Amino acid sequence: MLTAPIGEVRQISKQAAGVRAVAGRLLPRTDLVAGVKAICREHGVKNGFIVSCIGSLNYARFVWATPDPLRAAGFRYADPTVVAGPVEFVAAQGTIGVLKDTGDLSVHMHIVVTDDNGVTWSGHVQDEGNPVCLTMEIAILAFDGVEVVRELDAESGMTLFGVK
Repeated sequence: MLTAPIGEVRQISKQAAGVRAVAGRLLPRTDLVAGVKAICREHGVKNGFIVSCIGSLNYARFVWATPDPLRAAGFRYADPTVVAGPVEFVAAQGTIGVLKDTGDLSVHMHIVVTDDNGVTWSGHVQDEGNPVCLTMEIAILAFDGVEVVRELDAESGMTLFGVK
């Protein structure tokens, strides 16, 4: 279990030497995360944040946290939920970095979508299974001089992003 007292201020941060903005659009049938990674590769983005992302999906596939007292973090991710589409992609934000072990690009994105009944859903997007319906407009802030690295966090037992 996480042992730091709630309310204790603990943080890790680093100031970027420079910031670049990248704007893009994903076309129909492009998978969301694969498309974000393609934009990042095209523009040399290895560290940054998704600051805006709106559009539509054919369907959405995501997970959310559910209590699990046996895990160090006190939760685990539920099995993936799929919301049939088309779905309105209302908002997203996320982190872009690299996996410590392989150096591969990694995207951690949370989304908010609305189904065809107007019901709002949200969660942690899965790497596959989120095809663009009509369009996906995205804005990325890329950081120079900051490394965003995803690695095993000893305290929580989960793979998390950190800055270096």
